[in-house]
Formats: sequence, structure tokens, C-alpha cells
Amino acid sequence: MATLYANDPIGRTLCLANGNYGMVIQNGGVYNQASDIDFNGYYTELGLTGTKLGCGEGGCGACTVLISRCIDRDSGEIEHRTINACLAPVCSIDGCHIVTVEGLGSTNKSNLHSTQIRLAELFASQCGFCTPGMVMSLYGTVTSKNDSLPTMEDIEEAFDGNLCRCTGYRPILDAAKTFACDIQKLDYQKSSSPRTSTTFDKCLSYAHQNTQPINQIKFPNKLQDYVPQSIHIKGSSFEWYRPIALNELIHLRHTYPGNQSKLVFGNTRVEFERKYNKINNFRLISITHIKELQELKRTKNSLYIGAGVTFTRLKSQLIQWNNDDSFCQALLDQMKHFASTQIRNVASIGGNIITAAPDSDINPILEAADAILELHRADNEKVRQIHLCDFFLGNRRVSIADNEILVAIHIPLENSSNKYFLRSYKQARRRDDSKGIVSAAFKVELEKIDSIDNQWKIVSACFSFGGMASKTISAINTQQQLIGLLWTKQTLNQTYDMLIKEMPLNELSPGGQYQYRQTLMQSFLFKFYSYVSNELRQSLIDSIDISCRRGVSHGQQTIPERPVTQKIVGSSLSHRSAYLHTTGEAIYIDDMLSHVNTLYAALILSTQANARIKHIDIEQASKVPGFVSFVNYTDVPGSNQLSGILSDEEVFVSSIALCVGAVIGLVVCESEHAAKLASNLVKVEYDLLLPRIFSIDDAIIHQSYFGDEISLGKGDVDQIFLEAEHILEDTLYIGGQEHFYLEPNSFMVIPSNDDKEINLYLGTQDSSTAQELAAFVLGRSVNCITCHVKRIGGAFGGKSKRPLPLCLATAVAAVKLNRPVRLNLDRSTDISITGHRHPFKIKYKIAFNNEGRFLGLDIQMWSNAGCTLDVSKRVMEHALLHMGNSYQFSNLRVHGRVCKTHLSSNTGLLHKYMR
Repeated sequence: MATLYANDPIGRTLCLANGNYGMVIQNGGVYNQASDIDFNGYYTELGLTGTKLGCGEGGCGACTVLISRCIDRDSGEIEHRTINACLAPVCSIDGCHIVTVEGLGSTNKSNLHSTQIRLAELFASQCGFCTPGMVMSLYGTVTSKNDSLPTMEDIEEAFDGNLCRCTGYRPILDAAKTFACDIQKLDYQKSSSPRTSTTFDKCLSYAHQNTQPINQIKFPNKLQDYVPQSIHIKGSSFEWYRPIALNELIHLRHTYPGNQSKLVFGNTRVEFERKYNKINNFRLISITHIKELQELKRTKNSLYIGAGVTFTRLKSQLIQWNNDDSFCQALLDQMKHFASTQIRNVASIGGNIITAAPDSDINPILEAADAILELHRADNEKVRQIHLCDFFLGNRRVSIADNEILVAIHIPLENSSNKYFLRSYKQARRRDDSKGIVSAAFKVELEKIDSIDNQWKIVSACFSFGGMASKTISAINTQQQLIGLLWTKQTLNQTYDMLIKEMPLNELSPGGQYQYRQTLMQSFLFKFYSYVSNELRQSLIDSIDISCRRGVSHGQQTIPERPVTQKIVGSSLSHRSAYLHTTGEAIYIDDMLSHVNTLYAALILSTQANARIKHIDIEQASKVPGFVSFVNYTDVPGSNQLSGILSDEEVFVSSIALCVGAVIGLVVCESEHAAKLASNLVKVEYDLLLPRIFSIDDAIIHQSYFGDEISLGKGDVDQIFLEAEHILEDTLYIGGQEHFYLEPNSFMVIPSNDDKEINLYLGTQDSSTAQELAAFVLGRSVNCITCHVKRIGGAFGGKSKRPLPLCLATAVAAVKLNRPVRLNLDRSTDISITGHRHPFKIKYKIAFNNEGRFLGLDIQMWSNAGCTLDVSKRVMEHALLHMGNSYQFSNLRVHGRVCKTHLSSNTGLLHKYMR
């Protein structure tokens, strides 16, 4: 049983019935749903729209909901956690109370929650697609503190799993921090006069309202006394088991060993494997309710950490244990930037160990601390213990029997009089929610041998690294050679060389960046040496400040004084749809209710570039229950070849697929699940053609360009270079960039028998071109096509031209079948086929004199347009015209070539401004 608090105040109850989940509404209506759907999909099918689907893998936070359960029936303690709905199977929420953004408040009922009001009125939304997730993360932070308010640091940490592409984080954090108990401590700049104001002035006015109690959704009484029971549910694609006792779990694992079953806790790794590695587990065993896996205790000699303890709960306990304990502090330092709040709330430490990621952030710390794993199995009463360093075998393989269960992790505590130091380090591509390029943990035991000179001898050492091999690895040889040496700078320099020798990397090493990774390893060692030396009060010439820590972020905007007669211009106005954004009532394409008889499409994409299609086999796809039709270029009623700015493109590939991701056809089925299943069963045979051109350098070699060279210039460049005292020339590369809108592309096309009218629902920045091309492709008049664009969940140029062929393909299917058709792209497909901003290669030569004054500039630029032209020529023109906008060159020559390659067509939003 579970309750869902959404858009009605009475709530709804989820219960188990006949092996499936059924939704029983309190008025007696029943809604049936298979058990093998995630909560986000289940919630959407109920007609609720607040929780958005941005990435589908727990990375963006748009689907954040609050889940609560009673963890102690005697005391009545309630645990509140924000989670990603896209990762939570419906089966996993038994016994829980779920609050979505609709449950907080509604514009229709004028009962908005204070979190919704403040985010709306303090300018914290723009496109609004991410806003419901922001609201729920904020509400979850406020709720989890019970009767106290969170700190500003708590609030910043709560948003580490929420992405926003357009609003900017300053107004979001400003609005959220109005709930902080310590907001008055923030050092901000006050208004210079009564007639000017800052954005933070308004925030402080809301902060004064915190004396009033914050409204919280009441936890249902029926769940207060809920007693968990063992569960076995049979779904259409997998079985779900939830044992409640360790012996029951061990028996299940013994009955279904190895690949016959998969243990699941937070579903963070299992869901990723299902989506991207195509690993389908037909029997899942949930281990969330095993008491022994939830234990956390400290004895005289060790820390006992149950394998099922979540990182959030572990962090709370480590803070309590952290009394001059280097292990606790090292793990806390790493967990601060490990994953996101939503992931830490559901992911377990045991799952992280079993995953055995070679670039793990956590495992090096456990290995350096000499962690011991406790393993149980049904056919052996003796508990097996194994050191973590012996557990990892490489390439995500571990030393565990097919029927063994990881129950606990033991961390030995040091009882010697010697000094022990353990620290962890990590360098990632971004600060939060990002795996490390290299992570490390260093531990040393030092014995004092000279009190006068403050000399220390190394008794033992353990240096463990992630990201340096196919597993978490210790520098065993280096550790042994260090024993007995003095803790000095000379020893440090020797250790640098020993580490490089023991962990050699080269240009062929998996992961690349081999020199950078080796440098990071040495850099971490120096940081550790500096830390230990400072603790030992040893003097250092080249010491660094290892206590550097970023404070709470803050920024503000000063709003200038306006004339008395100027009431509107220059004033700060909230977004017109801000309240709809914060309540989840803003409707995007994917939120629109489907019409009766709506069909669902899935794309058949080319897996080869520059390849002629020989044969398409849909036999297996046609056997999928619910299969309706396969649609390709032969079904286009008008022209398959597009016109205008997309005149070199086709709706469907008719012969040669120019790039991976080219649309070959559509599979149309009665349900979205069936369409995706059928699309994976379509087999396409190709004849590969040559050459295959992917990079700018490839295009230059093969002289593969769109059109002629574009050039502009002024002055006498050649003469200047002949007379120049100095000439500098080089080549640089600028990579492409994903547009990364939060809302993946979605389309709905509704045909009509009334004068051949067609209604297109899509999110595009160029609706007029969509209308014109739809008429051209369908062979109808433009006035028969109506293009609806209500709102877009981010675009940034990526939804100008690239979505149009996909919408047209959907329209062809709708006309062929004379039924409404929907096409929803998942994040992975969207990114892989819609192109990026343009990569550039720039070769420059610059002339200057002895005084450093620039005299002339000669530049050759190449851009990678992809397989079709799109707006690439205009992007190049834009680049040429802006070349001199930072420095005025009297002598300038610029040449540009637009390269034709076998990649998805790149795009931008410049044509509106270049006409």
C-alpha cells in the first residue's frame, strides 16, 4: 500500500492486487497498471503533468518527488526523501507516501504553497520545465528539517541534482534561501538610496515571513501503522520480489543465483544498464527492507556499515561519529560531491561496491581504510570475510559467488599510539554530481623517532586510486618501499617516481588523458603530504592552503531608479506563467492528453554513416502485440525531398543514409512501450560506401565542402606580413556544443477529414517553416496546416530546424493511418540525432611590431556542418563578420569553408538576425 498526494486533497491509495499494481481511488474507481513501469510513467498515465521527464536516468531532477515513510512505528518517526521518479519502479513505493508538485498547491484552488509562491514571484523560472523539480527539492529540504529551518548550505546542497538551462541559478537559489535560518548572515550590498533596490531586498522581505509555520502535507494515518510484508509481483517484463528477512533474501538468491536474478536497492545502476547496455533482468529482488542490511554501529575495534545503508543516512551517522576519526572525515569529504541528493537518498554503499566501477569515488577510501566485506550464502553457514582490495578483479568483476549476499562492511579502527592520517581527493569535470577523472585516498601510519627535530618514520601506507586502471587499485609496491622511510620532502619526490613506475599509462590506455591523470595522481599525493606535514607541525617551503573551501554562493542585481512617470518599463515582473510553472500546471507537448485512438511512433534510425540501404526486415517487429504499421519514404503523399532552407534533406532516407541517426522509418503501435519494443526488432542491411568523413580534417583531405569559400578583408595583408617585425601563427580547434534543452523533442499530429486539415503540436522556434514544409510533404495547401506551439521547455537554437523532419515523419504516419500519432524522443535519442552547435578549426597568422601592436591578421576557418547545410552557411558568415569585434585591424583577411561530413546536421539560431 502507498498513498499518492497529487492534485486532490484526499490522496489516492496504491495497493497490490492479483500480481499487479492497481490504483484504487477512494471513490471506488480502479486503475490497473503493470508492475514494471517506473513511477514517472505511472504518474503520467494518470493524467498528472507536474513531474517532467527530462533525462530518464536521474541526472536532471525534473522528475523530483518527495517520498515519505514511517521508519519507527513506536516513536512515529517519519523519513522524508526527494527521489527521481524516473528511477523508482512502482513496486518500490509500497508503504510510502508520495507528494508531487500538484499536491502542494494549485492555481485553480488558489492554495499555493509558500515554496511555489516564492519561486514564482522571485523570478526563479523561465521556460519552466525544470521548475516543478526545483519546487519539490526545496519542499523536501524544508520538510526534512521538521520544526527547524534549513541553512543556506543545506539548500544549496539540495539543488545539486537539479539542472536548469535557461533561468540561471542565482534567482533560484535566492528564492530558496528565503527559507534559510541563517540568511541574515549573508554579506550583501544594501541599496544605495531609497529609490534604488536590489534583487536581494525582495528576498529579505519574504524571509521575514519565516516566523509563520511552513505548511506540510500530513503523513497518512493508515501508513503510520503499516507493517511491510514479503512481496512477489509478476509483471510483463520482469518479476519483482521484496523479502523482509535476511534468511528469506539468502534463500531467494540461492534459488535464483547469478544472472537468474538481480539484487536492486535504489535502481540507479540497474535502470542505467537496462536503458543503455540493453541488459534486461527478468527477476529483480529488492533488498530495501532487510534489517541487517540497514544497521549502523560503532564498536571498540570497528565501524559496522550495513550494505543497504543509503549514502544520505551514512552521511548523517558519519557526522555523529566524526570525532578525530580520519576515515569518517575522508568519506564525508568525498560524499559532499558524490552523485546528487536524489541519488544519495536511494543509493546504497553496498551497491556502489558491487558495481565495482573502475573510476569509483568511494571505493578508494574504503580500500585505503582496509575495509572488510561480510558475505553470506545459503549453502554455507560460515560467514565469509574478504578484504576489499582482494574483492575487485577488474573490468567490473568481483570475487563473489553466484548465490552470495554482501551484508556489511567492517572498517577497522586504529588503536595504536602512532599517528594515523587518511584523506581523500577527487578531480572531476565539474564540481557536483560528476564522477572523478581520478580519485584517490591516502593513508599513512607514522611513528615519532625524534622529538627534537620532529622526525617521523613511515610504519605503513596505503595509496588507493580510482580511474587509473580497470579497477580500484592500490600502489602495493610503492607502499612496501615506503615502510621505514622518513616523512620528508625527499621521500615525497621518490614516491612520485615510484607511483608513475607502478601505474604506467600511455596514449592507448582506456579513458585517455594519460599524462593528465598521472599528474593528478602526483598532485593528490602532494596535497596529502602538505596536509600531514601541517598536522605534524613540520615547516614547509612550498606548502599549500589545503583548507580552501568554497562558501555559500551569492549574487545580486541592482535595480536602478526609474522616473515617476515610468511605471512599467524597467520594472521587475514575474513570468506570466510563473505560477503555472511552480504548480506543474504548465502544459508541454508531452503533457497533452492523447486523443481517442491515438497511436505511438518510434524511430528506425540508421546505425551506419554513408551507407546504402539494401533491405529492411520488419517481420519480428510486426509480431509485437499492438503493432500497426511501418512507415517510410514510400508512404509520403507529397514530396519526400524537402524544400527551402532544408532542400538537401529528406523526411525518410530513400537510398543512402548520410549519418548515424538518419531516419529510415517509423514503427507505429497502439502503445509507446510496444513501439519502442518493435523499433528494436527492425533489421536493416547496408552497403557501406566510401569515404566516410567525420572530422574537419577529414573534410579538408577529401575537399568535402558545401558551396564555395566565403571571404572578406580590408587593407594590404600580404604587404604587412612582408614588412612585419614579428609573425605568430598557429591552429586551434573549438569543439561543438550540445544545445541541451531540458525538454526532449515531442510531437503530436492530429489529422482531420474536414477539408484535409492537419494539426501539428510541437515545440519549435520556427513554426512558419514547419507549416510550409508540412504542406509540401503532405501535398496539401498551407492553409490546411495548423501549427500549435504553446510553450517550449528550452531550445537555444536546437529546436529551430532540426525537429522539423521528425515532426514531418510523424505527420506522414498520421495521414497514412488517419489516426492521431505521437512521437516522444528520450534524451539519449534526442542528443544523438539532432546535431549540435558547430565545431570550428581556425588557422591564424598575426603580424605585430616590437611594441606589441597588432598590424595584420590572416585567418582561415573551417566549420563542421554535418551531413546537410541547414543554417551552417549563415553561421560561418556570422563568424566572419564578428572576427574583428574585439580589436580593430587595419589589415584583415578572413576565409571560411563549410565542411560536409557524415555526422548529424549541426545547427544554430542565427538566420533570423541575418536576413
